[in-house]
Amino acid sequence: MASNSKLTRIFNALADTLGDIVAEGVPLQDPETGKITVQPAAAAYLAVARQFLKDNNYEADADKHPGLKKLAQTLPFAGEEELALAGKEQYTH
Repeated sequence: MASNSKLTRIFNALADTLGDIVAEGVPLQDPETGKITVQPAAAAYLAVARQFLKDNNYEADADKHPGLKKLAQTLPFAGEEELALAGKEQYTH
């Protein structure tokens, strides 16, 4: 069984690596030219980061995190009326 200090190092390394990938992107090397470019984090990385936060009971308050509030405002959430109509249409077709 791994010691507590080893588990802490693994946890910290994972948190640091995921944070770097989400914030800075992923370096990719072109196999032909050898040129390194940085690409935004793919959805899979974002999903792993989200799950890591969820598994560790991290909750964010949109009032304290402007970026979270901005994200929520840009997502296409349907209002109650649209959800009710969508539910009725689903069962009437």
